[in-house]
Amino acid sequence: MRLEGLDTTNLWLGIIAIVSVLQILALGTVACFAYLLYSRAMKVLNELETRHVAPLTARVHEVLDEVQQVTTRVRDAEDKVRDKIRQAATVGSLAVEAVKTRSWPIVGIVRAIRAGAETLLARRERRRSQGLSPTDAGRTSMIQGGSDVRATI
Repeated sequence: MRLEGLDTTNLWLGIIAIVSVLQILALGTVACFAYLLYSRAMKVLNELETRHVAPLTARVHEVLDEVQQVTTRVRDAEDKVRDKIRQAATVGSLAVEAVKTRSWPIVGIVRAIRAGAETLLARRERRRSQGLSPTDAGRTSMIQGGSDVRATI
């Protein structure tokens, strides 16, 4: 009985060995097919990149370069405009100061003339409201001695 047990064991070991060899062959075949699929996929991806992605990437880089150039131009123009505005503001404030400095005597004279005219007009209005003519007001002032200025105003 011992020999029969060994024959059965040997049979099973042989079957296991054959199945293992078949598994190794199947695994190798699957690996070969996987490699072929991988190489085909890489070839298709490389062709796709060459035909579509590379030109698109080059165009995107060109557009980005143009955008960067335009941005640089805009920044330069903005800096120039800001400088011109600052320069104009400085020149404007200097001009205002020069006009103020040179025209303040004229402004003073105009204000003095205006104040005098307002005083004369107010004096006339008071005389009219009192019912006196300008000649009567002068006589009244002379009769009183002309010393009371408030009475004639």
